[in-house]
Amino acid sequence: MSKKTFMEKIINSDYRYDDIDSRVKGSTFKSEARTADRRIKACPKCSFCWEKDYHRTQSTHNRKQGKVKYLYYEDFPTYGKQVKTCPRCKKKETHEYSKIKTR
Repeated sequence: MSKKTFMEKIINSDYRYDDIDSRVKGSTFKSEARTADRRIKACPKCSFCWEKDYHRTQSTHNRKQGKVKYLYYEDFPTYGKQVKTCPRCKKKETHEYSKIKTR
């Protein structure tokens, strides 16, 4: 197939750039949604969704002190999220348990 015939075929085709853009955007959205489903967890006790804040956790100050930071979302859909108790609720449980144990 010559270059001219190939170019004519492309020019005369029904293929539109809008279709390409929508497919690229759609696949990007799907991958971001899957990443969110993997990272964000739903807490059954406080009904908040939460995730580890990788950006703040990796800061030099927090890394040196061994701190892990979390982000909490109050009004966030829990559909498709892994159910796991958040660090705040775990800390409260531990604190409540230590009060009961010492009495």
